[in-house]
Amino acid sequence: MCNARSLLNKLDEFELTLQQYKVDIAIVTETWFSTAMPSEFLNVDNYTLFATSRTDRRGGGVAIYTHENIQARPISHVQVPPELECVWVWVRPKRLPREVPSIALCATYSPPNSKHQELLIDHLVNTADLLKTFNPDVGLILAGDYNRLDYKPLVLSHRLEQVVPAPTRGDATLDVIVTNLKSFYLTPEVMNPLGTSDHKAAWWQSRVRTQRPNQTKHVVVRPLPDSRIRAFGQWITSHTWDEVLQSDTVEEKTAAFYRTLNSAIENYFPLRKCSLHHRDKPWITALLKDLIHRRQQAHSKGHMVLYRFLGNKVDRECKRVKKEFYSDQVARLKRSDPSEWHKQVRRLANLSKPTSTIHVPGVDPSDTSTCAGAINTHLATICKALPPLDMDMLPAFLPATPPPQVDPWQMYQRLKRVKVNKAPGPDAIPPTLIREFACELATPLTDITNASLQQGRVPPEWRDAIVIPVPKEQPADLDKIRPVSLTSQFAKVVEGFVLSWLLRDILPMVDTRQFGNLRGISTTHCLIEILDFFYKSSERKQSVSSLVLTDFSKAFDRNDLDSLDDWSVRNHMLLNPRKCKVLHISFMQRPPPVPALTLGGQVLTVVTQARLLGLQIQSDLGWDAQVDSM
Repeated sequence: MCNARSLLNKLDEFELTLQQYKVDIAIVTETWFSTAMPSEFLNVDNYTLFATSRTDRRGGGVAIYTHENIQARPISHVQVPPELECVWVWVRPKRLPREVPSIALCATYSPPNSKHQELLIDHLVNTADLLKTFNPDVGLILAGDYNRLDYKPLVLSHRLEQVVPAPTRGDATLDVIVTNLKSFYLTPEVMNPLGTSDHKAAWWQSRVRTQRPNQTKHVVVRPLPDSRIRAFGQWITSHTWDEVLQSDTVEEKTAAFYRTLNSAIENYFPLRKCSLHHRDKPWITALLKDLIHRRQQAHSKGHMVLYRFLGNKVDRECKRVKKEFYSDQVARLKRSDPSEWHKQVRRLANLSKPTSTIHVPGVDPSDTSTCAGAINTHLATICKALPPLDMDMLPAFLPATPPPQVDPWQMYQRLKRVKVNKAPGPDAIPPTLIREFACELATPLTDITNASLQQGRVPPEWRDAIVIPVPKEQPADLDKIRPVSLTSQFAKVVEGFVLSWLLRDILPMVDTRQFGNLRGISTTHCLIEILDFFYKSSERKQSVSSLVLTDFSKAFDRNDLDSLDDWSVRNHMLLNPRKCKVLHISFMQRPPPVPALTLGGQVLTVVTQARLLGLQIQSDLGWDAQVDSM
C-alpha cells in the first residue's frame, strides 16, 4: 500500500517493485488518474486494475491492482457516494484460512480537511454491515490514506484493528490498514516511499506465504527457415496431387489434401517446444535498477539529501533509457516495419492491452480444459435458442442454374493475397507457405472448391474454428466476453469467392442508406446523415428529436432486423433495457414533456450525451464532450 502522489510518472518503478516483492494486491492512493486517460495507459503487466478518479479537478484517485492469479471482481451492489473516493473489490486468493471464505477490499483516499469525513465513515460502516449481512465471516481490509480521519467509530462498530505500526508521513500515520484479519498476517513493514512521494509504503504479508506460480510458460512453434522452405518447394513443385483429383466426394478430396500437405509440413518443418520467461521491459537497465536500490537505501539510512539527489537521477535515467531504446530499437522500424513500430510505441506508452484471465464461477482457474469447456458452453447458448435449419423447408427453384466454377488462375490470385502476418487456423497451415506456393496449391484447392459447390457440402475441416473469448471490459467476466473466431485460411479464400458472387447479385438492390460492410462507404457517412437530420429538425418550431440507442441482449446478427420491441420478442432478439439510452435534442426555451420510453416494462434512462459510432453526441449538439474525449 502506498500514496504515490501521481503514479503516472512512476509506473515503471511501480512495476519493478511489484515484481521484486512478489506483490499479490497493491493499493495506491493519490494516483492522479483522469477519466480522459485510456485504460490501457494505466495497466501493469499481469495485474488487473480497479480504479476511480476525479472528474471535477486534478489529484486524488485510488486504485487496486490484483495479480491475475487471484480471482477478483468489483462489488457491484455497493453504491459509493459521488463525493467519496473509494473502490470496493471482492478477492478470493487460492489459499485462505478456513474461517475466511473471501475478502472484501476497500481502497480509500480522504483529502486533508475534507468536509465529507462523516459521510465517509458512515459509508464504510454501512457497507461493512451490508457485506456481513450476505456473509458474516467475510474478511474486511479497509486501507488507504485517511489523512487524520477519526476512524474510531469504524473500528468499534465491527471489532476491527488498525495494523500499520509506524508513521508513514513525518510523525503521523496517515496511511492505515483497518481489518479483522490481523491474526492471519504479520505486522506490516513500513518501507521506503515509491519514487519521490513523501509517503512511506506499507508491506503486509500473510503468515503463510503462497508460492507464486512459475512465470515460465511453454509454447509450440514451427520455424520456417529459408533452407527448409527451398526443400519444401522442391517437393511441392513435383507433386501431382492425384490422390485429391481422383477422389469422388468433397470430404475424401479434403482429407487426402490435408493428409498429404500436413505430412510434408511435418517432415520439412518439425514443431519445436520453446520456453518463454517473464522478464523486465526491454528499456529497464541494470543501472536504473541500481539507482533505485541506492535511492531506497539512502532513505532507509536517513540520508535525505542523497535520497533526493538519487531520486532526481532516477527520473532522468528513466527518461533517458526510454529515449535511447526508441532511437536504437524502434525509430528504424517506422519505415521498415510500421506494424512492429506501432506495437513498440504503444508498449513504451504503456498502452499494450493486458492479457486477462476469465474466471469461471466454481472452476479452478488452473484447470484450463474445464474453464474452456464452460466458456464454450456459455457461448453456445446464444445459438441454442434458435431452432435448427430444416432443409426441407427451403424452396426448390427449378430448373436451377449450375453453381459457378472456379478456375486455377482465379484461385492463384486469391492465394497470393493471403496475409502472411495472420495466424493460421485450426488446420495449422502457415500463411507464409500458402502465399509462397500459391501456384502449386491452386490446382488441388480449385478441385476441392468446385466439388464443394457441386455437391452442396462444406468440408468439415473448413467448418472448424479456434474461438478466442475477448473480454469486453476489465476485469474479465464470463457474461461480458466477445467470441473471436479464427478459421482456416483456405475457408476464407473460398468465402471470398462466394461473397463476390452474392454481392454481384444483391448490390443493385441494397438500400442506399446501408452504411456498413460496403466498399467506399463507412459509418462516418451515417454520422453525417444523422447529424444533418438533427440540425434540420432543430430549426423547426416545437421540435424535439429523440435518439434511442439500442443494445441487444445476445448476438446482433442472429436474425434479420425489423421493428424495435414486439418483433424482437417474437424472433428471440431481446433488447437489453439496461444498456438502451434515450437522448432528447431540442432548442426550445420550454420544451414540452416527452413521454417516457419503456422496454419490457422498464423505463429507459434519459442521458444528456451518448457515444454513437465512436462520436460523443450531446443534447445541445455541441462538441465539448467529443473534444474532451480526444
